[in-house]
Amino acid sequence: MPSNTSPQRGFYLGLQPAAAWIAILALVLFSALCIIAGAGSILRIAFPVGCFAVGVFLFFRYPNLYLGFTWWIWFLTPLVARLVDYRNGSWDEQRLIVLAPYLVTLVTFVTFFKHFPRSYHQGGLPFILAFTGVFYGVLIGLIKSTPIAVARSLVDWLTPILFGFHLFMNWRSYPSYRQNIQRTFLWGVLVTGVYGVVQYLVAPEWDRFWLINSGMTSSAGSPEPLGIRVWSTMNAPGPFATI
Repeated sequence: MPSNTSPQRGFYLGLQPAAAWIAILALVLFSALCIIAGAGSILRIAFPVGCFAVGVFLFFRYPNLYLGFTWWIWFLTPLVARLVDYRNGSWDEQRLIVLAPYLVTLVTFVTFFKHFPRSYHQGGLPFILAFTGVFYGVLIGLIKSTPIAVARSLVDWLTPILFGFHLFMNWRSYPSYRQNIQRTFLWGVLVTGVYGVVQYLVAPEWDRFWLINSGMTSSAGSPEPLGIRVWSTMNAPGPFATI
C-alpha cells in the first residue's frame, strides 16, 4: 500500500493539480531566467504568448485556478515589464509585455461565444446592454479616430465585461470561485502592499528607471526614496489604489 508521505506527494503538497502548477511555475521560471540573463527582447514576446498559452490551458482544464492566475497576471505584469526594461537598459515604447493580462482575460470570449445568445433568458440583460454600448462606441470611434486607438480602447473596455460575463454564466461555481478570489486578493494585497512599502522607502532602480522614462513624475512622484507616490507592482497609483 503506497505511503501517504511519499516524496512525490510531499513535493506537490499544496500545489494541486500538479499539471496546472507545472505550467504556471515553468512560466515563472522561464521569465525569471530571461530577466536575470537580460534577455528582454525574447521575453517581451514570449511572456504574453506564454501567459496566453497557460491561460488557455487553465481555462479548459482547471477553470477555478484560471481565475486566480488571471488576477495575478494583472497584479504583476507591469512589474515584469519594468524589470525587463531596466535589465535591458532600454525603454520599450510598444509595451508588448503589458498585453499579457489582456490576452489571458480575453480567453473568456469562449464563454461569450457559447452563452451570449441565450443569456437574456438567464438575467444577462445588463451584460447585453454593456456589450451593445461598447460596440456602438467602436463604430463611433472608427469615424472619429484611428483604428489602432479604437482597438486599444476596445480591449480596455471589453476585457472586464467579458470576465464579468464569464463569472455570471458560471454562477453555479460561485462557492469555489468566491473562495479562490478571496484567497487571491488576500495574498495579492499582502504582496503588493509589502512591495509598495519597499518601493516608497527604497525606490528600486527599475522603478526609478520606469518613472523617469514614462514621464509620469507629475502624477507618480519623484524617482527617489520617500518621493514616490506608490504604485507598487502596478503601472500607476490609480490602478494600485483600485486593487
